[in-house]
Amino acid sequence: RGRLNYALDSRDRLQSGEIGLQTNLTPEMFLNVGLSTQFTGTREKVLLASLDRQFKKFKLGVNTSVSSEDEIRLGMMMTYNLIPELGGGYMMTGETQLLNSGTLELIPYLDENQDGQYNQGEKQIGDVSFRNMLRGTTATANDNGIAALTGLAPSQVNTISIDVKTLPDIYMAPGVDKLRIFGKPGFSGPVYYPITLLGEISGTIKTMTPMAAPVEPDQAQPLEGKTGEALVVEKEEVPAESSMQAIRLVLLDKDEKVVAETYTEYDGFFSFQSLPLGTYHIYLPAGSEVDAWFKGDRTGPEITITADQTEVSTLEVTITPDAIVSKQ
Repeated sequence: RGRLNYALDSRDRLQSGEIGLQTNLTPEMFLNVGLSTQFTGTREKVLLASLDRQFKKFKLGVNTSVSSEDEIRLGMMMTYNLIPELGGGYMMTGETQLLNSGTLELIPYLDENQDGQYNQGEKQIGDVSFRNMLRGTTATANDNGIAALTGLAPSQVNTISIDVKTLPDIYMAPGVDKLRIFGKPGFSGPVYYPITLLGEISGTIKTMTPMAAPVEPDQAQPLEGKTGEALVVEKEEVPAESSMQAIRLVLLDKDEKVVAETYTEYDGFFSFQSLPLGTYHIYLPAGSEVDAWFKGDRTGPEITITADQTEVSTLEVTITPDAIVSKQ
């Protein structure tokens, strides 16, 4: 990085000029070289150089200058910044860019009642990572569920996203897609970031077909008797249990709104995935393959998934001609 400075007098005559160059020797070490001259008076020329090394808590620099008037200077400088910390107090740092940006306190928490608001007693979640999409800075929540995201651009809208891969449970999902925070210098927050639990309902559908009609004599199956005579044995009039392929199922919430729908597989298996916690009903809509004989109430079993039981996977549902019955 280079610069050129100059000064003019009232008659637009050049009084002085300075040229400088700054470069990184390493990510933590900076070299500055400059040359300045006076075009009036003593016409003194000065060659300047400095070497700065940034440490975690402070910056240490050595500088020297040599002038055309045979004046030599050598100096050492240590600089540091005190920046407010989360929870009070100040931290000592050598990163000057923190003075020109903002830091946001983020608290990811398990939104158990899914109202989008942090309530006393809701668990804060550690080891969750966030990213500022505007500047690329990242932060990870500590064991207490607090993250300090640095690098917020002041006077701009910073978009904050969560890294879903860092969520500690496969049934967890962000309660909001992204946060949009107007940046300002210094610390701001806390901002509570809701994490919701998702659940799954799965099981098997069986159909109990109507009782078979009596078999006509000419349709009976002959069986060989002991003496060789033919015995006519009619079919028993009992319901037959079987699985049916491609039965359409709809999942309703407690307000009777459609949440999801699916079809059973070849063996009667079905699954509803990525469901918010709550109470649901399985509903058998008109137009399915059982319409020809099913005459019962189309509302099936009630299932509740909670934070303690996010997966209901042993549901057995049987469709009889008059009702839908189930057991877990």
